[in-house]
Amino acid sequence: MPNIAAHIVDNLKAPEFIFLQEVQDDDGATDSGNVSAAGTLQKLVDAIKTASNGTVSHYEILREIVEPTQLQAVYSFVEVLPVNNADGGQPGGNIRPAYIYQPSLITLVNGTLGGPLDVNAPLKDADGLINLKFNPGRIDPTNTAWDASRKPIAAVWERKAKPGQRFITINLHNASKGGSSSEHGDARPPVNGGVDQRTAQTKAVADFTKAIYAIDKDAAVISAGDWNEFSATSAVFSQLEGLYVEVDEVAKIPVVERYTYVFNANSQQLDHLFVSPALAARPLKADHVHVNTHAVSYSVRISDHDPTVVQVNICKASPPAQPQCAYQIGNYCASPLPAFSDAKTCVYVSLAIPCAVRVLTCHDSELRSAFASRKAWSASPRFPLRQHRNVSSSRLNAQSIA
Repeated sequence: MPNIAAHIVDNLKAPEFIFLQEVQDDDGATDSGNVSAAGTLQKLVDAIKTASNGTVSHYEILREIVEPTQLQAVYSFVEVLPVNNADGGQPGGNIRPAYIYQPSLITLVNGTLGGPLDVNAPLKDADGLINLKFNPGRIDPTNTAWDASRKPIAAVWERKAKPGQRFITINLHNASKGGSSSEHGDARPPVNGGVDQRTAQTKAVADFTKAIYAIDKDAAVISAGDWNEFSATSAVFSQLEGLYVEVDEVAKIPVVERYTYVFNANSQQLDHLFVSPALAARPLKADHVHVNTHAVSYSVRISDHDPTVVQVNICKASPPAQPQCAYQIGNYCASPLPAFSDAKTCVYVSLAIPCAVRVLTCHDSELRSAFASRKAWSASPRFPLRQHRNVSSSRLNAQSIA
């Protein structure tokens, strides 16, 4: 756990918001019937606080040149409990996605916590704002697409001190590629194990997203995690066309850098972060931090997956204020133009920079999609590509860090 915390603090600069995948329950592989991961998650957030000594250098985001400010690296967590031994993974471990976030910067919108079989749905609340039936809650958990697989959790959030500026997150870990053949030799074409299940799972996410847009076509939505699939697999990802844009495209990450995993000496991208068109139209940066695939040795690897860091502005621009009528002439109003001396500053303010947010997702015991600044990325090791053998990933559980 301290090594995971060190990655969050030192390499990723403690993002405001973190997606986690493959979090085991508190007693790990012991099949006791316990399904809560509260102990596991509490030890993680405690380890982060210890690693940061209570503070962390945090860069104001969406600026090119910034000065670090000191913020407490204090996180809260939220999960949705699974049904015992119903979500795949190591028997008794009850792996699930979860979130940790800095409550001084991000607020979980008040709502009802969903149960293992509660079906989440978007809705408009009494204030006319986008919300969820369960917050957080699972997406279509009784759908057979999720049999023996992790169910995604959706949640709605607000930026602290920005009431009404909401964004929705979908955290998922789709079915594994177990049963796939090698990319080399027989069979031709290679067997893509589990692709039919991942196709059905992605359809469920797409349908949920369409329901969000039916309420708010400009909603800020982030879907991230271990999709266990390559971007070129059209059967899976064509279902997201028009609903999301992959951050690699928005941020124009070089194609040779678009990988989060190495298998049989092939660099692969199984982990993806997608944003809604409204978010894709705003300033956005992203990078895959190859802190594991470029690790100096296997012994220091935290996971077989790399984290991805992204920064984006999650707030809608406020409508321009109507100028007061300075001079009334009949039915007409003459108003002086507002004075400003720096056009660049004027544009900068219109971007609602204080409302931007950094997000991170993690897989197994590793971080995977985070919102962080370019200066934060500079802390991660950057080595030339080289061949790696596949290694099994560690599990995130309370016992391993007791």
